Amino acid sequence: MSGKVAPAVKKGFLEELFGNTSSFNLGDGYLGAGLASSAPTVNSSKYYSGFVEPPAGYGCGREAVGKYGNSENIYFNNITYGDDGSVTIKNSKEIKFDTYRGTNALSIKYIVLYNGSGTSNASLYFELETPITLNPNELLVIPIGQASCKML
Repeated sequence: MSGKVAPAVKKGFLEELFGNTSSFNLGDGYLGAGLASSAPTVNSSKYYSGFVEPPAGYGCGREAVGKYGNSENIYFNNITYGDDGSVTIKNSKEIKFDTYRGTNALSIKYIVLYNGSGTSNASLYFELETPITLNPNELLVIPIGQASCKML
């Protein structure tokens, strides 16, 4: 026997994951730049781990993209439904990270969704098709509609 999840439930879960609601109490949404050179692992708490972020003070840190009860901080709310029952959520606002203040070029291979700004859990990650190289004093910007998460 196998089950299927209704699109309305998938929508609710994705909205919660990206900080639009607090139904499941998963926390607020923060995107971070993941610098790991290999795929992350699942830790004992059943979240992803193994990402290395830019050192504190180098900029390009986590950016709030979802905060329940604060519509200005809701970046993911463009939801579409597929004929196959899938639900996709995309960023409806441009996401700008702080200026990178390191002294050497930085290769970003993952964008990570955390449920907090400090010590928190990595709920999902986006692996970039082509790594992004950030040079000192550059901004990492994710254009509208370029970050999407699909639930089948």
